[in-house]
Amino acid sequence: MGSEIDGLRSTTSAGTPLPATSSAGDLASYSSLSLSSRSGRSPLVISQNLVKASSKLHGEEQEALKRDQVQQDKIWREVVEAERKATKYWYQNWSFLKDYDPQGKKKVSVQLPEYIPIFSDKIPNTTNRVIGSRMNTDLAPLRSLPRWRKREEAMDAGRLLLEAANWSTIAACLVLKLPQGAALVAARSARGVSLESLLLELGGFLVCLRYMSYYRYPQLTYVEYPLMILQDIILCLLVLHFNGKMKHALPYTVIFVAGWYAITLQEWILDLSMILSTVVSAASKLAQLRCLWQTKDSEQVSATTWGLATYTCAARIFTTLMTTKDTTVLIRFVVMMALNVWVIATILKYRKAKKQD
Repeated sequence: MGSEIDGLRSTTSAGTPLPATSSAGDLASYSSLSLSSRSGRSPLVISQNLVKASSKLHGEEQEALKRDQVQQDKIWREVVEAERKATKYWYQNWSFLKDYDPQGKKKVSVQLPEYIPIFSDKIPNTTNRVIGSRMNTDLAPLRSLPRWRKREEAMDAGRLLLEAANWSTIAACLVLKLPQGAALVAARSARGVSLESLLLELGGFLVCLRYMSYYRYPQLTYVEYPLMILQDIILCLLVLHFNGKMKHALPYTVIFVAGWYAITLQEWILDLSMILSTVVSAASKLAQLRCLWQTKDSEQVSATTWGLATYTCAARIFTTLMTTKDTTVLIRFVVMMALNVWVIATILKYRKAKKQD
């Protein structure tokens, strides 16, 4: 029996055998500690000896684990599993605390706009909406790679083009309707200018502005709409004035104001209105074409205004592809640009025919 006891070895929680140590030597050392304590030695010396003995045993255990990688891996898995269970337990019982600040007040969560992509294009293995709490990625080595530098240069060039497209669109929209207004005032006639086209276009602009502001699009992607709405209102008033129909201004105003608030009563109404706004805006271009075909006179219609409108549509196609990638908005701008080009071609056709006459 005694030989069996002497042959026993200590093991870890994973069952790792430790190196054979002399049990008799350990007992002798502990006995000497006990005898020395009885002989009146200081408790500090006794505790130091115990610490040395335990540290020696711990060191031997670590050396044994280093030699046995399989057992070391098992212990690591046990630690990870225990941590995972502890985290799961915390979430089951205390996860509600994350919704409150240190003062006990409920946090107000701010939802990111829908146009922000789920996956981040700047931090690997994370998202823009939820960033891993334990992620600590050093991007410095990646930035030194040639491929990364080329990507950053391309992104910088893309940002510059995006800024140029945004600001040039805003600048064009500042004076978009001024040539048309100047032509009406100079001729003191609205012949060839379709009131229906202006009203339909105004309705489409109002829906687009309401849609993009409601879904919190970047302001630079729709800041031109208030400018174009104001200019369209002025043009409508000029056309009504020269046609002697100013009394119709009030009913039109009531309809547009009511529609501005009605389309946001439900999100599906707003989404449907945005889809229909493409049809409405296309109808406005077709109404202008019909007016030109009927009068065969394009003297009061400004080709400059329609040319600027074509450029703004092309610029917005680019900015939409670079930012929100909203298919509905993209289709709208493509259709508008094609119809604007058609109107310009019709204007130039009738002007050329009149010069030949």
